[in-house]
Amino acid sequence: TASIGDLQPKTHASNSKDSIQKLNIERLLGQHDAAIADYTEAIRLNPDYAEVYNNRGISQSLLGQHDKAIADYTVAIRLKPDYAIAYHNRALAKTRHEDFDSAVVDYTEAICLNSNYAEAYAHRGVAKAELGNIDEARSDLQIALGLTEQQRNADFKALVKKWLQRLDERECN
Repeated sequence: TASIGDLQPKTHASNSKDSIQKLNIERLLGQHDAAIADYTEAIRLNPDYAEVYNNRGISQSLLGQHDKAIADYTVAIRLKPDYAIAYHNRALAKTRHEDFDSAVVDYTEAICLNSNYAEAYAHRGVAKAELGNIDEARSDLQIALGLTEQQRNADFKALVKKWLQRLDERECN
């Protein structure tokens, strides 16, 4: 079996799906600096690979480097304009910057590209709530709740229910 030390850039001579999965292992194990370095090398070898920009953006975002993440998500979208996940991820990074208006635009584009994207509906609902658009926020969260039920995503369904409850509490105060 391969160790983490075996996942150095030299093993990523191509940007095959297997190579990208090896890079993702570092990210999933929380080794974001190593993942960023390896994603950067993969980009050097193939600068047209949208998924690698997106995944490097995830690692950067998890390290609090939201501006760099937004830049990478933007490149991923430029390379693959129908990449709903990259729109969603860019919106998450914008939300962390409290740029809710711009985040709503990206969440909306992710939803236009994938109308079953429960996370995009839910996160757009949260952003709309931050903007004071409570009715629209509730609508998005209700749609997300329905989608999580259809998709049998119990963990995210529980989170959406919690957000709806907070929205109700916020309205009562």
